[in-house]
Amino acid sequence: MKKIPVIIASAIAAAAVVLSLVSCGGSKLILSTDSEEIIFDGVPMQGYTINGTRVISVEDLERYGFEIRDSEKEINAVGGESITEIPDTSGISRTIAELSKAKPSKKTIKINSLRIDGYEAEGRHYVALDKLCAFRTEYNSLWGYSDYNFVSHNENGKIIVDVFRIRIIDIGAQWDRLNAMVSVPEMELYTEDYSRSSVPYYGARLEPPAGIYAGVNGDDVFESDCLGSSLNYIEFSDYQKDILKPNKDYVKAHSCIITAAWNIDDLADVFDREEYIRETLDNLAKYHKPVIVRIGAEMNVSELGDAPAAYVNAFRMISSIVHEYPDFAVMWSPNDMCALNKPFEYYWPGDEYVDWIGVSAFMKKHFSGDTTLPRDGNVYFMTGDFAYTTNTLKNITDFMERHGIEKPIAVSEGGTVTQLNYPNGGEIEEWSKTRLGYMYWYAPMRFPQLKLINYFNHNMPEEMQFFNMHDRPEFVALINEALSNGQYRRTANDTPSFTFAKAADRTYEQTAIPLYTYAYLPEETIQKVEYLLDGGLLFESTKIPYKYTPTTEFLPEGKHELVVRITGSSSVKEMEFSLTRQGKSVTISNKK
Repeated sequence: MKKIPVIIASAIAAAAVVLSLVSCGGSKLILSTDSEEIIFDGVPMQGYTINGTRVISVEDLERYGFEIRDSEKEINAVGGESITEIPDTSGISRTIAELSKAKPSKKTIKINSLRIDGYEAEGRHYVALDKLCAFRTEYNSLWGYSDYNFVSHNENGKIIVDVFRIRIIDIGAQWDRLNAMVSVPEMELYTEDYSRSSVPYYGARLEPPAGIYAGVNGDDVFESDCLGSSLNYIEFSDYQKDILKPNKDYVKAHSCIITAAWNIDDLADVFDREEYIRETLDNLAKYHKPVIVRIGAEMNVSELGDAPAAYVNAFRMISSIVHEYPDFAVMWSPNDMCALNKPFEYYWPGDEYVDWIGVSAFMKKHFSGDTTLPRDGNVYFMTGDFAYTTNTLKNITDFMERHGIEKPIAVSEGGTVTQLNYPNGGEIEEWSKTRLGYMYWYAPMRFPQLKLINYFNHNMPEEMQFFNMHDRPEFVALINEALSNGQYRRTANDTPSFTFAKAADRTYEQTAIPLYTYAYLPEETIQKVEYLLDGGLLFESTKIPYKYTPTTEFLPEGKHELVVRITGSSSVKEMEFSLTRQGKSVTISNKK
């Protein structure tokens, strides 16, 4: 989980991506007789030279739609959506101008949050155009922009510089799309498929044919024999080379896969740190366990995503090395909800570089502690009444369907709120218990391609809401109940007893038929679920997953009507089925 808050509504999110450094050396800015004019996004810009290298002023970028974030140790120019006001260019010389002195910048210079070597002179900062517009891979050529989001060419004696502007999407259209996802009631009757053939299998690295790995970052509250994945964080920019204690000891002692969440703050390190990357992967290989490497997560809501080409280049580099290890897989893992200017599409590395797709999916009662946020805001952020794992996963699976991407999916880290760090938030006990039910029971039903759920059992002191389970034994008991039911993989090599499958249009030969009701009524709380046979009440439940296991030996021969009635806080919905017994066989069919 990132320490950066998820600011989805911000028009331009901050960024923290980096490239390798190129030594500037001390030099003197020299007058150039070259008369090439610089045209920056269609507007003239003053140019300079340092020993024949053309440079531009970082501070000048503010006039061209960039936000200048200037602090004591760093200056960062982050591109806006466009040039809001055409700058006054009357004082710009077509001759590449002279500055008297230049030396390597004491401040870190970043362009779109990518570190770049630069100069300072007379209180201003400069970067070289060739470094700013350099290509690194074919991916950049396809995009048409460098890692810094720039591209340049010479034309009629001018240097033409074009800028890739990360644009704000159509907010209204995006809201309409999300509102459609969460505003329609959903109901389905499920059963247990002992053949385990009802779930898709894509043949991805480390993908289980069936069953869901359940994981946590460390295990000091859950039953250890219920966990098939150990979630561990590795900090790239700290050059952390191994799993830290106490997780290290847990991994050694248990049969589990390793989910290695490799957090990246500074992408410049990636391009120059192949030796570190290999050393870290070698250390992970020494555990002799399957390893899923999650590379640079949550780029779509953090500074990591300000320069998409750089992100993809870094991801591809690490992925290519990870794939040299036979029992390793690669996970691409954005946040479940995107910032307005950072759609999933900007950061997709390509099919060959990704084995799993994960999301960070945290069920929050309020967005950033705002208890007054109206319905429109809760729809957009999928908070409050819309905070269900089964809702947030729709966003990533919609992206996958639109682009024909077929991969196993994961909740790479997630949870439900266990403590509010702000006043007037209301009760969370029943609210969170319901969300846990949707996360651990309903998500595997609704999304059969879901193969991994990692719970984020850790406090982040700066966050508005906590998700850890240390003081919530009743929440832990609910999760353990789901993990022990049969559909989860409780060790690395475990086989689930069954997978969930839709109950209708199936014939059953067994004498007991387990039935589960998945129900989602928008902005309602489900009060109870009733099972009725030919109008008579068979069973009633008030607890997710509303499981009922009728025995068929007392069912009369012939055709019957099975009704599942779902009572919400403001509506009642029903599902109707035909139930036919013929000898020892029972068939459940959707009623036409």
